[in-house]
Formats: sequence, structure tokens, C-alpha cells
Amino acid sequence: MYTNSTTEIYVDNILNKSLPHTLANVLAANNSFFLFGRSAFATGTIKLDNFSVVNLSYIQTVPVFPNTTASIRDYNLTSDGGCTNWIVNKNNPCSTFDTTPTVFIRTNITASCAIGINDLNYSTMNRNESCSTTGNSTEHVCTLSDQDELFYENSSVYISCITSLDTTNSTSSRLIVNAGGVENAARKAMEIGMSNSLGSGYSVYADQKLYSRNSANNQSVGVFDKVAKKLNKIWAFNRIGMNQSKVGMFNITPVFYNLEFWNVTNTSIRLEVEKLINATK
Repeated sequence: MYTNSTTEIYVDNILNKSLPHTLANVLAANNSFFLFGRSAFATGTIKLDNFSVVNLSYIQTVPVFPNTTASIRDYNLTSDGGCTNWIVNKNNPCSTFDTTPTVFIRTNITASCAIGINDLNYSTMNRNESCSTTGNSTEHVCTLSDQDELFYENSSVYISCITSLDTTNSTSSRLIVNAGGVENAARKAMEIGMSNSLGSGYSVYADQKLYSRNSANNQSVGVFDKVAKKLNKIWAFNRIGMNQSKVGMFNITPVFYNLEFWNVTNTSIRLEVEKLINATK
């Protein structure tokens, strides 16, 4: 403890002296004082070395009050080879074809973290959004759940952490993700829904232009992402992405039905495809 470094001595929380850190100077100071060894190793942070309250008659260890508020230090998208853009600028997007991407983060102290697509505190996130830990609980692997699957090309994820000693939430704020796989994932969900409902004996078409006319001679035309045909019935489905417009085609019972999706996950798309076909086949 006694080195040639400079020590600041505080009396009643007021800087009293700045002395070379030697036993002689310690004993020459006031009868009772706090002895701090300081090292500014990070902006706004003071590292407290071992220190004691020294009196001519006794030496007593002073408790150090640890930091109990979690803060997120590193962000690293690990999907598709990884991306560290957010460390420099959170508004600089990371790109991935994974609609449920994984993010690796570090916290300054032991914490519990969760990830989602909404800007929420840890306490209000669902537990299926919780991150796992690797090695120790300051390293966290956060993977979006199916319920939080990305559905727009320009998407956002949010991470929030909390400690068991502090109710203060540390949030990442918006982390922008360019999700290149959302269109293909939505179309795959449509196909799975078709298969689950129709089983066999049907045909599937992609980017299919359809024309319709009802009994009132109203006509409509549009291109659909996926179309299923079985016997004399047709079902058409569309995912509406950013900067896209709905076809808005009417149904013709009992031979033609269509459904369009926006702002929903692929799980919801699959379920709605199944629901429509099961109700009309």
C-alpha cells in the first residue's frame, strides 16, 4: 500500500492534503482521515485502491460501496459474420439475413438482460426475450425470439439490463438492423401455412398476377407473393413491405380468397394462412 504515488487525504469529505504515499506522511496527517488511491481508467470513473482509515491508535478497513447500476459497454451483432457498427454509432445499421438475429453484449457488472423489438425496460419485457450468459454474467448472448421476429427491412432492436441490487434499467436505445431476409422468410411462412392446411394435391405459384371480376362487374388486378391452387379454388397472399401498397383485391366466394399482411411476424403469417384456408377449403 505504501508506494511512491501521490495520495489525496480527505477530512470530513473535504480535500485536506495531497501527499506522497509514505507511512511518515500518513502518520503526520490528522488523527482520522480517509485515504484514497486514485486511477482514472475510464471517463467519469474513479478506481478506489485498497485504503484505510488511519488513526494513531488503530487501523480500520473502510467498506467500498460498489457500483450497482448496469451499463452496456459493447454491442456486436454476431449473425452473418458479425457487425460492430453500433459501438461507434448506433444509427449506423448492421445488416443480416437472419430475421431473429443474435447480439453479443458486455455489461460493466453482473446483470440480467433482455432483447426485443420494442423500446421497453427489462422489467416490462417478456421472459422469452431474456438473454443467456457466456462464461460469466457480464457477457450476454441475446437472440430475438420468434415472437419478436423482424418483419421490415429497416428494423430496430432494443436491449435492457438490470441488476439484482438496483432497479435502474440500462437500455441500449435503438439499434438499427437492415434485415435482408424478411421477404423470403415471409414467403416461406406462407408456404408452410399452405402445406399445413392443404396437405397435398395443390400447386404453388410465386409473384403471380391475378385478375378478378365480381357479379357487379367490378374488376381488380394485382400481383401476389404466393398463390395456392387446389381443384377449383385459389388462395393468394401478399406481404406488404416498406414503401409498398396493398393490392386490395376482393374475395369471390367460393372460388377465390386473398389476404395481405403488414406489421406482423412470420409466425402470425403462417397461422393466418392456415386459418383462411381451413375456413374456406
